[in-house]
Amino acid sequence: MAKPRRKLPWGRQLDTAARRLRGMLFAHTLASSARCMHSGYALARWYERHRGEAKGSQRDNKWYAFFNGRLARGDLLEELVDLFPVLQPILDSPLWLSLTEEHGRRIDWEAAILAEREGKRLRVFSQPKLAAFAACPEWYRLGLLLMLLRTTSAWYALHRLWVSKNISVYVQMTCLAPPLSHISSELYRRLGELTSKGCFGIPAIPFWPANEREFRRNLRFLKLLAGRAVQKGWVPEVKPGAYLLLWILFGFDVEYRLRLVDRLRRRRWEFQIGCPSLVRYRLQVVRKAYLKSRFVK
Repeated sequence: MAKPRRKLPWGRQLDTAARRLRGMLFAHTLASSARCMHSGYALARWYERHRGEAKGSQRDNKWYAFFNGRLARGDLLEELVDLFPVLQPILDSPLWLSLTEEHGRRIDWEAAILAEREGKRLRVFSQPKLAAFAACPEWYRLGLLLMLLRTTSAWYALHRLWVSKNISVYVQMTCLAPPLSHISSELYRRLGELTSKGCFGIPAIPFWPANEREFRRNLRFLKLLAGRAVQKGWVPEVKPGAYLLLWILFGFDVEYRLRLVDRLRRRRWEFQIGCPSLVRYRLQVVRKAYLKSRFVK
């Protein structure tokens, strides 16, 4: 009996830009999983070795197209996902629907949120629960937060207010590491396009980088702070430790935040300053809440 073909979520609801981003992230995640260079040539040669085919039997253009946003289809898609199950969450992510422009066809964002397993937890507004949900920015949760921002009903008004204040930091932190680091520039531009067209219901995302250069600079700076936090012993690991630390930094007032950033920026061999007791306490509370949020069914 023939195996049924894999059905992609949302079908034709996704627009061209969202499909392209999905295809690009799929290709980069495939290359990482196959442990080869992120290029069409390298991926084609890997597939030939995997199938025991002669070198050059695969058309390079087909594999180059995957990195430009074309998604593998049919038997090839089935084979790749079966080989690397980590690719399935890329296909299923609500991020792609959240990045889709409606083009006259209305999307029921409330229903889309509730259709997601984690989305049901966000229906009733709770600032502590929402903060725990977002405390360690995860790429697979970004789509749900963007969907919340695109709702229009009064029921989600408080959700939208909270997300609008925090989404800029969240996006930038999810772009610090794979998989979104591979398409961070494209994601920045896409979010800018959707915002300018009023898709998020706000004229501008608060604290959003003014241009792509500033966006890239912010990512480098956040990576520096995360690394220094581990070097100085403020946290034991980059993720979730340093991510949680960076997240709570933005919850402090500007003056105190700048003092903390100055401490972290000091080089390893300079005078060492330990993690302040207030920050340690906040880290313990946030870490506990975050870990609990990951295992809620």
